[in-house]
Amino acid sequence: MPVRMIGASKFEGILGSRRPARIFTAAATWGAGGADVLFLDDSIGDVRVCTTPSTIPRWTINTIFVNGRQVDRSEAGQLVLFSVGPGYFVQAWDERTSDALRQGLGLDAPRC
Repeated sequence: MPVRMIGASKFEGILGSRRPARIFTAAATWGAGGADVLFLDDSIGDVRVCTTPSTIPRWTINTIFVNGRQVDRSEAGQLVLFSVGPGYFVQAWDERTSDALRQGLGLDAPRC
């Protein structure tokens, strides 16, 4: 993924404690897309993300659990694709970026 901009992420605490995180915005040649990436320096344990429909049409509720404990719940009106693996937790906003990061970083979609 060619990167247009790297910036501070507002999701540093999404997994229950603050961790280094950055937002990566895709270059125009890639198309609309990007991802928030949390850098995990230790084994975080079992991370799960459950996505359910919201009461708002075309919105979803994303609930994140770490080792069985709910650490975040948010509603989104745009596509959010989560990935996790050794060293990273990712929220991507488009399938192309999600697929590239999963392949390049060895990530998988978290179970619910």
